[in-house]
Amino acid sequence: MNKPMNRIAIVCKRELIGYFSSPLAYIFIIIFLLLSGFFTFAAPPFGNFLSTNKASLSDSFFSFHPWLYLILVPPIAMRLWSEELKSGTLELLFTMPITIFEAVIGKFLAAWIVLGFSLILTFPYVITVNWLGNPDNGIILVGYLGSFLLAGSYLSIGCMTSSLTKNQIISFIFSIVICFILLLAGHPAITDFFINWTPTWVTTLLGKLSVFPSFDLIQKGIINSSDILYFVSIISFCLFTTRLILKIKYDSKAVKSRAVSGMLAFLIILLNINFLAEEIPYRYDVTQDKLYTLSKSTENILRNLKAPVTIRFYYTRNNKMPVQLRLYARRVEGLIKEYARNSDGNINYERYNPVPDTDAETSAVIDGIKGQQLRDGNNIYLGLTVSSLNHNSTISFLSPVNEKTLEYDISRSIYDVTHPQKPTIGVISSMPVMGGFTGIITSKHNRKAPWIFMQELQDNFNIKEINYNTEHIDDDIDILLIIHPDNLSKKTEFAIDQYLLKGGKLFVFVDPYCFAASISDQTSYFTNQPPPPSASSLPYLFKAWGIKFSNPQQVVISPDNAYHALNDPLGKEHPAILNLTANNIDNNEIIMSGLNKLNLIFAGAFNGEPIKSLTKTILLQTAPNADLINSFTYRLPTSEIMNSFLLNKNKKSQELIIRLAGNFVTAFPEGINSSDKESETTADSKLIKKSLKPGAVILVSDADMLFNSFCVNMQKVYDRTIIDVINSNLGFVTNAADQLSGDLNIISIRTRGATVRSFTKIEKFYEKAKKKYEAKITLLENELKKTEDYLNKIQASKPEEKQLILTEKQLKVIQEFREDERKIKKQLTSIRKKLRNELYTLKLKIEILNIALVPLLLIILGSIINLFRIKRKFKIKKKHKAIIKTKRF
Repeated sequence: MNKPMNRIAIVCKRELIGYFSSPLAYIFIIIFLLLSGFFTFAAPPFGNFLSTNKASLSDSFFSFHPWLYLILVPPIAMRLWSEELKSGTLELLFTMPITIFEAVIGKFLAAWIVLGFSLILTFPYVITVNWLGNPDNGIILVGYLGSFLLAGSYLSIGCMTSSLTKNQIISFIFSIVICFILLLAGHPAITDFFINWTPTWVTTLLGKLSVFPSFDLIQKGIINSSDILYFVSIISFCLFTTRLILKIKYDSKAVKSRAVSGMLAFLIILLNINFLAEEIPYRYDVTQDKLYTLSKSTENILRNLKAPVTIRFYYTRNNKMPVQLRLYARRVEGLIKEYARNSDGNINYERYNPVPDTDAETSAVIDGIKGQQLRDGNNIYLGLTVSSLNHNSTISFLSPVNEKTLEYDISRSIYDVTHPQKPTIGVISSMPVMGGFTGIITSKHNRKAPWIFMQELQDNFNIKEINYNTEHIDDDIDILLIIHPDNLSKKTEFAIDQYLLKGGKLFVFVDPYCFAASISDQTSYFTNQPPPPSASSLPYLFKAWGIKFSNPQQVVISPDNAYHALNDPLGKEHPAILNLTANNIDNNEIIMSGLNKLNLIFAGAFNGEPIKSLTKTILLQTAPNADLINSFTYRLPTSEIMNSFLLNKNKKSQELIIRLAGNFVTAFPEGINSSDKESETTADSKLIKKSLKPGAVILVSDADMLFNSFCVNMQKVYDRTIIDVINSNLGFVTNAADQLSGDLNIISIRTRGATVRSFTKIEKFYEKAKKKYEAKITLLENELKKTEDYLNKIQASKPEEKQLILTEKQLKVIQEFREDERKIKKQLTSIRKKLRNELYTLKLKIEILNIALVPLLLIILGSIINLFRIKRKFKIKKKHKAIIKTKRF
């Protein structure tokens, strides 16, 4: 056993010495590192690493390796056997006590080690991404494994083509063509060529030959037995074929037909092993949060199933189905089998093939599965229906784009059908969050849809709109959602108070300066002017709970949380438009878990200690350098706001979202009696003064965060509206509603994988650099404003008929002020330019250290080794001359 290994090691060592004793290995490694750096850091369509703000190497570094290896691996592989064949040293090699297979393995391993060494030398990227942020190093480690296996696959193909010909150029071309086919095997351009005249298994096989599905899964952090076997199969087959080709070339007695038969048999065996591996998958999830493993919450849902659940999986299995969807369907099917295995027999799995004009297609249509129409008019299906007793939940189309939320979608469907009674949310709002009509005439053409957050809630809850001036809250309301209670009547506050004391749950959005209310309010048909922003609170309830809230127009100012673009920290920003990130969010609370960015606009703040029977939890707060500004209006210049902010030295974190839980007391101990001007109602004999059971209230200091424009981007494309979520505002609302309704397992599943790992180091650098110049910029902006105000004052003081006539003195003053204005603007430009240069310098240093440092060290090392080699040769030559000279004498 040891002797073959020893012989392989000897061949491998000989080849490695050959690589590193010549410039070949050094040149290859340097080119590999430089191109890796270019692909990683260059602007789109390349990696654009530093501008993505993602502490990950998957998208910017590893994703380009299939193409990078296509360029670089064939050149290093083409010499493996072509050189031996051309120089005639093949026969000499095999006269040594070594087998052909041992020689093939030894030479392949040597070249693979060179590739692996090249990969290892990209370690600065790992150091950089860890310095800039907090990446998932498990995914990075597995990414290197996938890249190494991919390089080995390309290399084995190059090894095989090299054994076919003496000409290295021909070997190079063959190798590139075969590797390129492997890259594009699953592409529609290739599969469409075969789709109309070959069986389904042919296009399926082509899809499986592509390197992308296996490589991409590994880059996500999943070690799947079938994906590892895919790369091992390519390497094994190519090396086995190389051995047969060399045997035929070297051994004249070798029977070609037998060799070809052996090669085909080996190929068939490997294909069967690969297909069998899919049926018995072994996968290991290396991600820190186990993103691709059934979560404990899903296991809890499965463990608590009281009735059998059936999952009907509809998947069109014919050659019309695009290969990418076909491969994704296999992954979905594998996950469904995981559900069945973990359900103690409570989940029944049924698989249907809804090809056109079959009972399976009819069943798919009845279950609400949406067919995707092809060019020929036929439909393909990929969806599932979950049913239990008489309740169904359908995922009409399973898109690979939503793979991260696949577990949540399936688990949510199982939960919904086993808990058919959806919780009811009662909505009291002064804003048209439920939609409504615009204009004087009411018709379907001027009806507005509910706000996006309300559409999200409607998927999982029954929504019941409650009259704004209601005097009673029904007992069937599970959660009472109160949005911007502007001038809410005392009677309605009393009704809310009594609902809470019965054990109800409140989700309240108040606002000291609701900008969205003025935008969304019905404007006057004649003036077309929206009303000014309004304020809201629950004064009686807050007082009874021991909580204080901002006065009208008293808004939180937090420069450290002011929103700005990552690449332009001195761009347009407003210290009252808040960008709250992980540092401000209490991620230990499940309601906030997975939320990475919340945006609040002109928010207020809560303060004060609640009464003893209540517990307060701060879910969201600003940075410590924050304060409240009075008499706020959005028309105030930023410089004026910052002046007021800098004058106040008593700055502290401001509480933006809090939760109160425990036993509440009434805010109306005497009830609503006839002495109140607002009501003629007599004191209620059934008045509740203390909680009958513990209640819960979530208080949010901003209602603007619910407005569509502040949580999503909506774009009209033909007749469809494309919605792009821009922050975690929607996630917070759905999390809070789920927690208040008691569905903690659902929250845990939804928030898996939602956390964005950003470049915290660069963000801190931006904040530090901004603070460095902030005071000076504010001072200059104030001087500029004073100058502009003085010029306007001079102009306004003159009679209207003499606005354009200036005295010599006025002209001189104006010229002086214009000069001052020009100088101030120039200084501001200079400061901003200086800051941007600092940021550019930081990025440039990072790029140089990653791209050029290791290649430069290799050049120096190679030069030193070369000098020693030249010196050694010179000494040997000198010694040889001395020996010859001695012999002559």
